[in-house]
Amino acid sequence: MNKVLAPIHYKMNNKILYLEDLALMLKEQLGIKKIKDMETVNRGSLENIIDFKDIHGWLSRRVDKVEDTFAKILSQSLKENKVDSLLKLMYQKGFEENFLGNGREAYLYIEDTFLNGMPCDNSVKAWESNGEIYYKEVKDIHSCYYIYDVDSQIYYDAKNSWVKGLLKKSNLKLLHDGKVNRIVKHE
Repeated sequence: MNKVLAPIHYKMNNKILYLEDLALMLKEQLGIKKIKDMETVNRGSLENIIDFKDIHGWLSRRVDKVEDTFAKILSQSLKENKVDSLLKLMYQKGFEENFLGNGREAYLYIEDTFLNGMPCDNSVKAWESNGEIYYKEVKDIHSCYYIYDVDSQIYYDAKNSWVKGLLKKSNLKLLHDGKVNRIVKHE
């Protein structure tokens, strides 16, 4: 029956699980206890848990669930004045990925790790110029989850901290100009 599943379905599920693991680690490490209605996704072999009658819908609901959980935890960290600790943890988690590739590989690694909606959302635009990788969110698909009196900027700050940690062992660094991110060689 897994012949119905394509590599993108496994990739999406891996991103979902990574974000949930990240969210749960942050909750624990930051000592956040006040999370109302936090749901986790079911785990197991994708072939055994997916709804084959509605693969896209099933994955979309899982994306919604983990994005909401991540938003709740980031929002609560802001309310509890734990943003500095949050950003340090995100940086450390990125650093622990032990990435040593080039700019293009770094961008692909980021996109293979973090959710940006469903692939059909086309929420990120990326391009290369003069050996540098540029990428920007063309749709803020995360803002709909930040309904807990906090702006979605906390998501981007947390993700950028993770990316900076990711790039630390390479000869690359992240520059951020408004909505455009640039992965450049570290001089």
